[in-house]
Amino acid sequence: MTRFLQDDALQGVRHQFFEGELPQRQQQQFNNNNNHGQQAIREPQTAHEMLFRIDSRLRRVVKKACTNSLPAARVVKTFETFVIESFAANNNKTKKSQKKQPTTPSSLDDDWFHNLLLEQPTVTQRKDNDKYTAQFHFPAQTATGGFHRLLLHAVCQFHGLSAVSRTLKLALSSNAGDEETPTQSRALLVTGPPVVGKFRLLTVLTGADDDPNQEVEELGTKLEGWTMV
Repeated sequence: MTRFLQDDALQGVRHQFFEGELPQRQQQQFNNNNNHGQQAIREPQTAHEMLFRIDSRLRRVVKKACTNSLPAARVVKTFETFVIESFAANNNKTKKSQKKQPTTPSSLDDDWFHNLLLEQPTVTQRKDNDKYTAQFHFPAQTATGGFHRLLLHAVCQFHGLSAVSRTLKLALSSNAGDEETPTQSRALLVTGPPVVGKFRLLTVLTGADDDPNQEVEELGTKLEGWTMV
């Protein structure tokens, strides 16, 4: 992913992202265009409409990444699978008033978050409504961690979820029983209602068939070469 991280044309996007949040003006514009002064806001009906929930600059970056890099596509697929399955309706998530426990969707391996996050994310559901919350801890000092967070931003915007970044100190231990060491984390707090998962971002970006298990493999056959993330 060196090309995407060093491309001069994307310097402004990288700077804004690492300093804080990418704007969600595209989502606001979509809502305004479909509200027409009414209280009810029409939800996107097609995959194309969902794609335009994503900020235009972020959309260009993610499309370029996923159509030129198999590792980037795999990161998007992994995060999207986690979000869709963990934010699914009628899931028995941990209530906010209870102790939080790490959550692993059935279609992902237990170690799926290795090389992506500092620890396994936890999903909770509020007692008073259907909104879910998940927090993802990315390495704060690496460009790769920042790029992975960028990809997760796109997944969240595509599915209508709010994603807010903040810097935290996370207590981590390398082995069980070891003393915990404070580690700087760039955390992404994701909140929103249940995700239907009818459309998938990676499928839309790569033009693959509707089968979500095939888009990464089909993309790999199209690429003549790619750079490891």
